[in-house]
Amino acid sequence: MSQSQRRTQNQSRPQWPSKPTLNPVRETISFDHATDTLFIKRTEDLQGHIDDIRREKNDLPNGMGNNSNWRKIGSIPLIIASQWWAEGFNCLDPNNAKEVRRRLNEFNKFRTVDKPV
Repeated sequence: MSQSQRRTQNQSRPQWPSKPTLNPVRETISFDHATDTLFIKRTEDLQGHIDDIRREKNDLPNGMGNNSNWRKIGSIPLIIASQWWAEGFNCLDPNNAKEVRRRLNEFNKFRTVDKPV
């Protein structure tokens, strides 16, 4: 493949933001002196994450990239992965792939494909 062909091929690829949208988890800690209880509240603004997923849905037909060896089916926000971890579920374990797909279907805003996975 010539250099000009590679350049043309690269230009036809979807262009995503050069930096991923960072949505840090914010943590608020409070203490109730009456009950002697510590409260930790975690929040994350997910709008940028959802906008990125919407762009990917439009740019990648059915989640397929230029290289059809992979298919992106979704993107799980940190706040949700953290909650799953706290519940004892490891979404990074390859043995849990089927359960991750099931959970991802419950949160269709985080799927990069239109159909359930």
